[in-house]
Amino acid sequence: MPSKTGFLEELSDQDYERFRDLLLRRSGLHFPQPKRRDLEMGIRYAMRDADEIDLDSFYQRLSIGKTTDLNWENLIQHITIGETYFFRNAAHFNALRKHILPPLIDERRRNGLHMLRLWSAGCATGEEPYSLAILLRHMLPDIANWHTMILGTDINRESLMAAQRGVYRSWSFRSETPESARSLYFRQYGDRYELNPDIRNMVTFGYLNLVRATYPAVESHTVGLDLIVCRNVSIYFDHETTRAMIQRFYDALLDGGWLLLGHSETMPGGFEKQFQAVSFAGAVAYRKLGTSATQALARLTSGRAAATMEAAPPPPPDYYQLALALVDTGHPNRAREQLLRLLSENPRHTEACWLMGKIHADQGQWSDAENWLKQATRIDPLMAPAHYLLGLIYEQQGHAEQAIAAYKRALYADRHFILGHFSLANLYADKGMVREARRHWLNAAELLYRHALDDIIPFSDGLSVRRLLPVVLGRLGGAFNRR
Repeated sequence: MPSKTGFLEELSDQDYERFRDLLLRRSGLHFPQPKRRDLEMGIRYAMRDADEIDLDSFYQRLSIGKTTDLNWENLIQHITIGETYFFRNAAHFNALRKHILPPLIDERRRNGLHMLRLWSAGCATGEEPYSLAILLRHMLPDIANWHTMILGTDINRESLMAAQRGVYRSWSFRSETPESARSLYFRQYGDRYELNPDIRNMVTFGYLNLVRATYPAVESHTVGLDLIVCRNVSIYFDHETTRAMIQRFYDALLDGGWLLLGHSETMPGGFEKQFQAVSFAGAVAYRKLGTSATQALARLTSGRAAATMEAAPPPPPDYYQLALALVDTGHPNRAREQLLRLLSENPRHTEACWLMGKIHADQGQWSDAENWLKQATRIDPLMAPAHYLLGLIYEQQGHAEQAIAAYKRALYADRHFILGHFSLANLYADKGMVREARRHWLNAAELLYRHALDDIIPFSDGLSVRRLLPVVLGRLGGAFNRR
């Protein structure tokens, strides 16, 4: 309870349990009894930031507020302060440098696909993804010929802003940090060290809540990944939340891709057929065993040494995931090559037909796009994204009635398709059908309110809820004014 001075003292058991349960329910963050003190401290500082002295009042603010509200963001900031520094856990970086990345780089050179995609999930203030960038600089003397994507995401916005600045103090350079890294890639200004722009520009940062089922997705760059590093993050989650996160990591990785967890974290049970644990000196990494990794799995189950696995080249990639990654990195023609290889083996691959249609549509090749999308809907009549993209193509060509019919088919397949409601409402408004337009704008607004403001809307090419919601509300207000 708050003291007479307004300073929060130790939580009662009842208060601890209700704040603990609220956090778990709303954010997925878990604070069991051993971490009770961390939760108390976080609440203390968040109440100070909110100029609040009454615990019940603060609880009510959190209960009725969205997790994107300032009170929630301040609380999350205070309870998820990441402890990190450059090249933390040297054994992991040695495994990457000696065993994991070299065969992957060699395989990509042979295939002529000079592309690597790495994700630091829970990147805190950026030391980890920047360490990956420095490592790639050392390993790729021809890095100018490569397209490397290093993604850093976190739930703590203040940490992300610090990461984007790329300015650090000596505390970010510990005993495991190579001295050459500091001397080669930083400029010192007094007690501060500023990262060189060529390294800083290799990393893309973004807000992402690992608890939410918003990834993998092209919009957040979380598809077709070669490596995911997620260390000391699951310690905040309960067992079921961790399992759901690991499953999404599996879906985001290419076959043969790698996952690194923290030394104190272990892979949940039940993933033995999806990931193979591989031991290195002082580190364990997990390799995705997808449909094309059968031979690698056979080698391991036959009793061969882990060293055989360490030296093995990555299995052939999942062509669809690779195509998604190529589209995301601005190589649509290369993506089309991968999709054609896939479709020659499996002509009824619905997602490949859809992506072929999207590539052609993005290039203004309407007829080819329409043919591929119709092929997708013949295979799966309930593929909402294909119907929606057909609607956009018809609308672009001035065929309003065909577009309306396509949007309706998309909503029949998925009544929660936000952009289907939004686009259909716009067309109805253009035709003067105000009542119908208002109904679909209302549906779009209701669906948007179920998401966090920074969530990327599916199939929107990167449009966030924060950007679309005011547009919907503005048009909805205009529709009411025209009643």
